Amino acid sequence: MGPYPDTEPVLRALRERGLRVAIVSDCAWDLRTHLARHGLDALIDTCVISYEQGREKPDPQLFPKACADLGTDPRATLMVGDNPVRNGAAACGLRTFIRPAETRTGERGPADVLRMVSG
Repeated sequence: MGPYPDTEPVLRALRERGLRVAIVSDCAWDLRTHLARHGLDALIDTCVISYEQGREKPDPQLFPKACADLGTDPRATLMVGDNPVRNGAAACGLRTFIRPAETRTGERGPADVLRMVSG
């Protein structure tokens, strides 16, 4: 399974706005190989993968690590996710946007993310 069709355009738009992007993942495999295979690795500044950190989402320690890697203040960082239960970001002071988890129908929320970071 490849990336969602809206992934690359949204990541490119964020890059064009000068915004840095991290992925905090609880995958049990190295997500970076998947990103590279689809040409998305150059659009991601850092990946914090839970198994490499010895932690699992929603462990709030994963999000400060991502912010440190990005050089951003958690209070000025937006976390975009799809699971309100496994969201440790809010506990660290990050603003959070939970988009719809259902991927087969309807808008998933990337246009909303771009509107949030434009203003």
